[in-house]
Amino acid sequence: MLQTVKPDSKVVKTVKAVGHAVVDGAKKVASWYNFLAPHGIGVTGQGEAGVGAIYPGSAVTSGTAMVYYNDNGAGNKLQTGVTGSAGYAFTVGGFAGVGGALTLTNARSNNDQRGLSVFGAVNGGWGPAKLSIQLAVSPSGIWNLTVGPPVVGASAGANVDLGFQITKVSNSNAPTTPIP
Repeated sequence: MLQTVKPDSKVVKTVKAVGHAVVDGAKKVASWYNFLAPHGIGVTGQGEAGVGAIYPGSAVTSGTAMVYYNDNGAGNKLQTGVTGSAGYAFTVGGFAGVGGALTLTNARSNNDQRGLSVFGAVNGGWGPAKLSIQLAVSPSGIWNLTVGPPVVGASAGANVDLGFQITKVSNSNAPTTPIP
């Protein structure tokens, strides 16, 4: 035999409270996913020169061809763009190098990349073998993780950087392409 539950009963209030907690938890997970999950990948050309022992700093520059994934509610989309960054870093050690790298980002479009960010980097290598790892974060929470593999480039030395960079973008209004 079924019993009728009154709308203001403890059971109904408990079910509503649990439902709200589940929805709030899902919103928090979605928020963390949007911050942590990579939405873009790119091929990067990097260059850096600096010596911390003589002059406390390095000039850093990079250019990246990006592809972004963005589900904006109108369907799954791909967007492409090109970014260019230049900045200055306080350096410990000495390093000069150029080469290729791979960049992951939580940016959903090229426009998200625009502006100032702070970064930390570790670079090392000799001759054609180099390894560069850089993490840049903007005030709006956009992050870029760039890793230069140990076999692409030319380099000499090793250093650790902490600095800032300005990123300019082009093709920021490139059309999006539906994924079939």
